[in-house]
Amino acid sequence: AQMDHCQEGTGREDTLRWVLDLLGAGEEKATSGDPLGAGEEDDTHFALVKSLGTCLKGVGNDGAADCIMLSSQDEQQIFVWLNRSLHNKKCSIRGQSEVLADLNAYSEGLLDWVLLESLIEKGKWSLRHVKLFCEKNAGSVDSCRANRLCQQMLDDVTHPCVD
Repeated sequence: AQMDHCQEGTGREDTLRWVLDLLGAGEEKATSGDPLGAGEEDDTHFALVKSLGTCLKGVGNDGAADCIMLSSQDEQQIFVWLNRSLHNKKCSIRGQSEVLADLNAYSEGLLDWVLLESLIEKGKWSLRHVKLFCEKNAGSVDSCRANRLCQQMLDDVTHPCVD
């Protein structure tokens, strides 16, 4: 399917949106509790995550091995994908946070969005990804962002939420 899509010549932005849509559809199906074809779904999910990583590495990454820095264009599409999941009762934002953690995807805008939605405080964001956020902000001159990150982490530890 990806080959067919790429042969249409729709461009990188459309391909990125397409991969994100497929990941979102897979997350929705996974949370519906349908156990049939779980192995195939895992393989498909793995391939989609790898495809997403390839798309995201293509812009604004000069070989930095520790993470994928999201470009502003990619960031906007990621926000649409995350907002759709956040407001869809059929799926959990946790799956998307795990995908981004697997890829070590980072931008200050992504961190700001996660903080604005209080996802760390609510226990809905991958702790592996929170660790990356901390590493990237350890030496930051933006003490306000670092303080908000620490506050949400402490709130999660001292007042854990149960979904």
